[in-house]
Amino acid sequence: MNPNSKNFFGGLESLRGLAALLVVFLHIKWTNSLTTLPFFRNGYLMVDLFFVLSGFVICHNYGQKIGNARDAGHFMFLRLGRLYPLHLFCLIAFLCIEIAKYIGELKFHLVPYASAAFSINNAPSFIAHLLLIQIFCPFAEYSFNGPSWSISAEFYTYLIFALVVWVFPKRKSVLIVSVFLVLISTFLMLFFGISGSTELTGWSFLRCILGFFMGVLAYHAYDRYHSHISRWSGRIAFCLPVFLVVFMSLKENPKLDGTIVLPVFFVLIIAIAAEPAGGRISRMLDYTPLRWLGRISYSIYMTHYMVLMFLSRCVNRAQNHFYPNDRNAIGLAFVFLAIAAVLFISRLTYQWIEKPFQNEFRKLSTKHFGGWQSPASF
Repeated sequence: MNPNSKNFFGGLESLRGLAALLVVFLHIKWTNSLTTLPFFRNGYLMVDLFFVLSGFVICHNYGQKIGNARDAGHFMFLRLGRLYPLHLFCLIAFLCIEIAKYIGELKFHLVPYASAAFSINNAPSFIAHLLLIQIFCPFAEYSFNGPSWSISAEFYTYLIFALVVWVFPKRKSVLIVSVFLVLISTFLMLFFGISGSTELTGWSFLRCILGFFMGVLAYHAYDRYHSHISRWSGRIAFCLPVFLVVFMSLKENPKLDGTIVLPVFFVLIIAIAAEPAGGRISRMLDYTPLRWLGRISYSIYMTHYMVLMFLSRCVNRAQNHFYPNDRNAIGLAFVFLAIAAVLFISRLTYQWIEKPFQNEFRKLSTKHFGGWQSPASF
């Protein structure tokens, strides 16, 4: 989305940046007293927030633009340009790591820290990631760059959205289909016991469909009632984050996970979007560092796994050999080092990979598809 546009939801961009940072804390596994807190252990719920945010913003940007097969192709081409370049970069980086591990094992008889070269990150998994179908392949879903499973899920959820909007052009029809997808996804998730913390199920695609189309419904609710909601949006946008913090801090062993908090995300996103520009929450979320965090949030999400993988080797060695009596202090120091490293790397990948390729894909889409102009990708 264009930050200069009056329809740009800056508060939602900042919210996405904060959510991405919580996912980083979630994946820090080494010994420390901070990331073991329930609040950070429940950070996987932020992926569900990503899905709802995505549905809201995609519906805002493209809901009225897809009217035929050409428009649907235009839309999917733009989304491919948003997701795939950085995904491919990270995939190649992980492949290089596997090659280095293999050389180390073969030539220098080194013992891998976690798994042997190409044992988990093998050829079938690489092909699945390359084709962006790892969400449908349980053997590949958590190989290579683990968090990228959600990128695969989102891409094919975009395709469903494009088909829904194309086949059912009327607003009422889109709402009915969206409600149906939300209900059937919820039923299947509960029936099969799928949750935000469930791994290797091969059914995580349902999680994305559920969250995304909750976001689509949230946008339609916002679009129709935002003038009425704006009077209460500030209070709602203040109270719901407090509830989420308390809920995530107390929730130890959930079974319903994302399905519990999705209605909270639904209302929170509407409230933030509807709040007047001068509102208290709008001013807080418009803070420049938060907006910057939102802009690089996709890079944060995609690169942090690799950064943490390298740092975990260092912190374990330091804790075990250099300061055996103060493991927690060393672990905490590396937590802050990890956050700084992730932000630094993400800034570089945003500047050198995300932005240039997004711009190129927009130019190509205008050249080959014509028609409507695409907004900057959210």
